[in-house]
Amino acid sequence: MASTGHHTYFLGLAAYGFNALWGSMMRNGAVQAIGAIKSTGILPSGDSLTTNMTGVPLFDGFLLSPVIFYDALMYERHPVHRSLLVSVFTSMQATAIGMLVNGINIDENLSIWSLVEHAAWGIFNQAYGAAFVYPLYCLVTVYKAVQSPTEGAKEKKESGERQLPDIADREAIVYTSIAIAAAPLWLLYPAFFQCSSISRQLLIASYRVSPALLASLHPFLAFILRRLWPEKILPADKAHSQKSVQASLLVGATTAALGHIYAILTGILSHRASFAQIFFPSEAATGLKWSAQKFLQKDILVIIAALVPFSALLLRAKNGNVLTEKETIHKRWAERISNMNFVPRVIVLTGLAFIFSPGFVYNLSMAW
Repeated sequence: MASTGHHTYFLGLAAYGFNALWGSMMRNGAVQAIGAIKSTGILPSGDSLTTNMTGVPLFDGFLLSPVIFYDALMYERHPVHRSLLVSVFTSMQATAIGMLVNGINIDENLSIWSLVEHAAWGIFNQAYGAAFVYPLYCLVTVYKAVQSPTEGAKEKKESGERQLPDIADREAIVYTSIAIAAAPLWLLYPAFFQCSSISRQLLIASYRVSPALLASLHPFLAFILRRLWPEKILPADKAHSQKSVQASLLVGATTAALGHIYAILTGILSHRASFAQIFFPSEAATGLKWSAQKFLQKDILVIIAALVPFSALLLRAKNGNVLTEKETIHKRWAERISNMNFVPRVIVLTGLAFIFSPGFVYNLSMAW
């Protein structure tokens, strides 16, 4: 699937992404501004910072920085800030769907370990930023594929642990993907609708538990489906499994594309926002909200730089796993792109990422 050069690329991109996010926050004074707000207890909106949300001081301290960060972007409900939020978060949720699907073995129920790993990547992403975490995810996934793409399957077959997936497991993946795609509504509601400062802060803070909550949703839904419809305990054939996986990926791709196109159209059509303000904010723009805007802008650019070559590798991979076996209506286009040399393939996918978002490209590359 990949060479040493690809490993080096993703590792270097992770280092660059970390500096682009957190180094810039240090240099432009955003970290100091967040610290000052914690000290004074007054948000940029003039409202009081809620410091006791869970009753656990250690956990509340973990929540304060993201609350201050996103509150600065949301309290004015300005189209410049909310448009980029929509683009970034729909793309990230689409990527989360791709990560969920990536943990699927076509011949088994989705394992608890895969769900724990999925939640861990989500929590890691929320803590350190996609521009740092996604390149690391790509690196780890490529490394695992190169090291032993079939070793685990062989071990399970030899030990007699192989278990065919049931219908409930595969249908639960689709419903979980829909919930993951809809999750940004939870965070972004205050960016569009008037609500109290307390409500806004609680919505932002509670979103931090979404990776763990959404990861636990799949086994819960599968359990409910098995209890309500006993026939769904029957094994799902390969075609049914592939259709469920593909449907999940198309949910993610569609959501990411709609979110990104919304941001682009806002920049073109809104009299209160421009394309440049949304995606390429001026370095001269100061204040916490503009520091946060630049943070998200760097996020989306590094996400493109990570997911586009990763998607190019997925399209070309021929390791016989769920990512490359599916027959779809887009098969002809997928073959045309996958048969290109690596650089032209990356160029085509980069164009699609700028138009439809990197999350769209990643999900569609897996669905193809």
